[in-house]
Amino acid sequence: MFLRKVLFLTLGLLFTVSNALYAVENDRHLRKKNALSIKLGGIFFQESDFTDYWKIDAQNLSNFAWEFAYERKISSHIGIEFTLGSYSSDEASKNT
Repeated sequence: MFLRKVLFLTLGLLFTVSNALYAVENDRHLRKKNALSIKLGGIFFQESDFTDYWKIDAQNLSNFAWEFAYERKISSHIGIEFTLGSYSSDEASKNT
């Protein structure tokens, strides 16, 4: 029992000291002015009261989507983003 308490105390002190030593904040990643993003994946819709009311089959709306985006930071709080992407459903909805 005593050995277990000593072990937990030692581990607790080790984690506390290691966090204090290595918790230096490095902001180099915040100084970058460009960001590039590529998103690939599927879009899945679930059946709901909304789709039932408008007689929309949610399975027909589910499909593959992609997006390519580039963002340029202008100032510390302002950036501009250019996006290009595509999504289409298998069928045209009649009641939307």
